[in-house]
Amino acid sequence: MKTEFKAKQEKRGIDLVKNREWETQSPCIKELHKEGAKKFFEGIGNLREAFRPRPDIAVCMDEGTAMKKKEKGVFTWADTGRLFDKDKEKACEKAARVAIDLGLEEITSHEDCGVAKLAWKWDNPDEKREPTDKEVNDYAEDWTKKLAEKIKSISEEMGKEVGKEVKISYITAKEMLRPKDIHNAVGVYYDGTGKFNPGRLENIPQGFVISRGGLEESLGEETKDYCGQELGIACSIAFGDHGFSKKFSKKEPFTIMVIGKNLQHLEVLKREAEGFLKIHPDFKTGKIKIDGFLAPEGL
Repeated sequence: MKTEFKAKQEKRGIDLVKNREWETQSPCIKELHKEGAKKFFEGIGNLREAFRPRPDIAVCMDEGTAMKKKEKGVFTWADTGRLFDKDKEKACEKAARVAIDLGLEEITSHEDCGVAKLAWKWDNPDEKREPTDKEVNDYAEDWTKKLAEKIKSISEEMGKEVGKEVKISYITAKEMLRPKDIHNAVGVYYDGTGKFNPGRLENIPQGFVISRGGLEESLGEETKDYCGQELGIACSIAFGDHGFSKKFSKKEPFTIMVIGKNLQHLEVLKREAEGFLKIHPDFKTGKIKIDGFLAPEGL
């Protein structure tokens, strides 16, 4: 009985925080859906400042890390590239080559990463239990160290300076731009430029960030399916126990904000996103909406 009572108390506490977070973003959400993404973002005077020439630091696609204010150019991926392949060594090889091709100077991991939890299960198939928080956090840190070593070794083999001294950092739950155990994303930035740094803007919707642009050189044809995986994860989190879930409606949907280099590129990526989401039940009922806007010209 005590355990059940404690669980109910915790759920009430989480629901209160969710309500507060939703109300905080409510004016921004309403404006986005009233104006549409194009008009909403064109109305931001310093929008160009959110697009950096090249990424310097890689963070998780999690809104708590991706939306943090950073002066550098940002690249996002799920758990420091661990999602690139279920096989750990293959994922490490792919992630290292992406990091080198992009010229990343710093890679990060963060506390309570959902993809790190998934990867722990991939690497421990005989375990029938859920990993502890410590096991998940240790996995995320150990993976980042392993990746940094791989980046360094490949760079040396290729005779490149890029990646030889890649910096590693860890983002705690307190440092993230969301409450612990709660995802306050109301959408996804599906970035076709690979240059979008939302942390340089204020009063915009809180969202997961998928750096779609810039991956083709390293991943080739795998790029599309990989980004589709990330999009699926973002939606499952948003509509799960840790996200706003039932607060999304046809009137105020979870919004996929596609960012295109030009109109043709924008439409291609919108169709791509629709292809991934068309079987999703919440997309069918209008609780997930695809919108988009153009990056400033001349980037």
